[in-house]
Amino acid sequence: MFDVRGKRVIITGGAQGLGKEFARRLLQEGCLVCISDVDVAKGCETVNLFQKQFGCSDNGLCFVKCDVSQKEEWSQLWDNAVKMLGGPVDILVNNAGLHPGVNQV
Repeated sequence: MFDVRGKRVIITGGAQGLGKEFARRLLQEGCLVCISDVDVAKGCETVNLFQKQFGCSDNGLCFVKCDVSQKEEWSQLWDNAVKMLGGPVDILVNNAGLHPGVNQV
């Protein structure tokens, strides 16, 4: 099995649902996680929950708002994740969904 302990991870659409569960599992395995979502309130709520549950500090678990349909927000997400997690991102869980006709790129 692939050892992910200490790997830096971005999870898009990570504030709830499958993305939230991916974050939980990766934190259990010892990853440093950046949760990203368009829903700031849910994202912060999820980070606060997991910080308490796993005893993470801000450099082990963070939230960055990102609308994946906006090209410039991708760059900001990566830059912020690298800064907040203390190094280059190793894994991307591209979980965020786009709805045809709603989010136009």
